[in-house]
Amino acid sequence: MFSCAGGFGGGAVRHLGIEGLDAHRVSENLELLYLACGKTDFVFEAANKLDKQLTEKGIDHVYTVSEGGHTWSNWRDYLKELAPMLFQKK
Repeated sequence: MFSCAGGFGGGAVRHLGIEGLDAHRVSENLELLYLACGKTDFVFEAANKLDKQLTEKGIDHVYTVSEGGHTWSNWRDYLKELAPMLFQKK
């Protein structure tokens, strides 16, 4: 349904299941997978684990780590980074 997906902070990390994910199908259908998390976010450890699992499965993604935690100021910065990526020609 979507060609791009982005998750900021804890919610996206907690709800994106990697087990059983078909790496080939994801790579074929998803042009951009963007994840971002602050170092003091309550799910930072889980975000790092997800990044590692995606890398191990060969799923292309962008993972941004920032200072701070589960805050609007971080999410604003993540959106500023993600938005231009949505309009780049592949």
